[in-house]
Amino acid sequence: MYMLRQQKPSSEIGFIYDWSGMGFVADTNACDYVKMMAQSNITESAVAYIKEKKPTFFTVYYDSPDDKGHAKGWGSPEYMARLTGLDADLKRILDAIEAAGIADDTVVMVTSDHGGIGKKHGGPTLSEMERPVVLWGKGVKRGYELAFPGTNYDTGATIAALLGLDPPACWIGRPFDEAFDAN
Repeated sequence: MYMLRQQKPSSEIGFIYDWSGMGFVADTNACDYVKMMAQSNITESAVAYIKEKKPTFFTVYYDSPDDKGHAKGWGSPEYMARLTGLDADLKRILDAIEAAGIADDTVVMVTSDHGGIGKKHGGPTLSEMERPVVLWGKGVKRGYELAFPGTNYDTGATIAALLGLDPPACWIGRPFDEAFDAN
């Protein structure tokens, strides 16, 4: 967020989240719009913000999959039901992007920061370290599966590349370039 604000100061930057810990992870001072709210209000607020401001960069963070994973277990019926509910929220967000007239210039990335095993995460197992990354929008290859395992570092590198930003030399992330058409 800070890098975008620094390199493209007129960008509209937004961030909505429902877990207080996210306020320490993101540079909220670089944002034009920041809201921490109950999960039940996130999608409605995101839709309104997209339609009104047509943001350059916008993050929507839902903590509920992590909550369900800890309470009921990753992959449990309750966990999977919450993911299904988030599919409906994502549909509303995609519809807002269309309604705002910015779909042709937008890339949506849906991801997680980690997986889980049982009711925990943070260990060295593949189930805890693997995470989904789904891309949709401008230039994204349909039905393409990444050939290499991505990391959280790669998420930031991909966002920087999509926004045409020059990342610091110390970054170790690699953009998911292969997931996009060359032209």
